[in-house]
Amino acid sequence: KDGTYSGSGNKNLTFGGKRVWLTIEPGGTAYPAERVIIDCENDGRAFTFDNSGEGRYTGVYGFKVINGGNVEVGGAVYVYKASPSFKSMVLSGNSATSSGGALAFKSSDSILENCLVTGNSAGTGGGIWSYGVGSWISPYGNFLKHCVVADNSATASTGGGIYVARYNTNGMYSLSSRDMVVNSIFWGKDRKSVV
Repeated sequence: KDGTYSGSGNKNLTFGGKRVWLTIEPGGTAYPAERVIIDCENDGRAFTFDNSGEGRYTGVYGFKVINGGNVEVGGAVYVYKASPSFKSMVLSGNSATSSGGALAFKSSDSILENCLVTGNSAGTGGGIWSYGVGSWISPYGNFLKHCVVADNSATASTGGGIYVARYNTNGMYSLSSRDMVVNSIFWGKDRKSVV
C-alpha cells in the first residue's frame, strides 16, 4: 500500500534464503519508487541479503529507501554471498560509517536496473561499494543497467559514486572487477563525489 513505512518490522528485513520478490502494488500514477517509502530512521538498513539461495530470482522492486544509517557497511542494503536483483528503486540520504552509503555488495552478482542512487555517503563507495567479484553464485560480478548514480560522497576520497575492486578510472574506483555498467550515468559536483 502507498505510504511511508518506518519502525520495527519495516526495516532490517531479511529474506531467509527464499526465492521471492518484494514488490509494490501495481497501479498509481507516480513513479513506483515515489509511492512506497521505507524510512530507516538512521537506525539500520532496509534489507540484508546474506544467503546463497538469494540469487537473481530474489529481489526488490519499486521502493524508495531513505535514512538508512548507523551501520558500518550498506546504509540501505547489504548483500553478502547472495545475488538479488533491484529494479526501479530510489536509494537516497543513506549513510554507512565505512563502505557503501546506499548499497554494499560483498561476493555478489546482483543486478541493479532503472535505479537512482543519490545523496548517500560513506568512507568509500558513497553510493555503491562492491568487493569480491565472482561470488559463490557465478563468476560475473554485479550489473548496473539504466541507473543514475549522482551527488554521493566518500569521506575517504575513493569512490564517491561507486567503489568497485581493482583499478582506478574516472567515473568509478575499481580494483580488477568484473562488474559491468551499461547505459548508466555517474554525476557529481566534483571528482570526489563521482569517483
